[in-house]
Amino acid sequence: MQVFVDVYMEPMLLSRKPELLAGSNGNVLNLENINDKKLALHLIFDQQLPEQYLVWTDFFAEVTSELFLNPLYKESQEAIKKQMMISKGDALKENIRKRKAYLLKKKMGLAENKKYEDFISEVSDEVIYMLSMVSTQRYINGIVPGSPLEEIYEIFKAGAMPCGVKKNKDIVVFNPAVLK
Repeated sequence: MQVFVDVYMEPMLLSRKPELLAGSNGNVLNLENINDKKLALHLIFDQQLPEQYLVWTDFFAEVTSELFLNPLYKESQEAIKKQMMISKGDALKENIRKRKAYLLKKKMGLAENKKYEDFISEVSDEVIYMLSMVSTQRYINGIVPGSPLEEIYEIFKAGAMPCGVKKNKDIVVFNPAVLK
């Protein structure tokens, strides 16, 4: 399957946009929202969870395991890496992007907010990994409507973060806007 670059790179390019983890007004995609940062971090990173939750890393590994086994996996990683390098652009574009991100965060009340910045610092690697797996799925299979990875991407596009999953496989969301 031939997938256009803009389709498979869309999730990874979100990682460079100020809207990522900027928060959302209201309920995110009618999913269960968690307003407690500590609980959200506990659900995404820890193994000993309340009874109604699955371990996020186990859930995510199950969702992505077939991608790692696909013969196109290595090719997808090389293509995504190459496109990220191309999209990085020059220093001027990067400075403009950072300024735009700062202004959006300021508008959302998140600029110079230590709680928010600490949260971003804690989750950024995990967020980029999740987005890279969405891009990988799109490279290999195209957009797969209704798939858990596409649902995760929609959550990120809404400014929130998937932080846990219930035993019935419903994803739970943390909205960074509560850190204002």
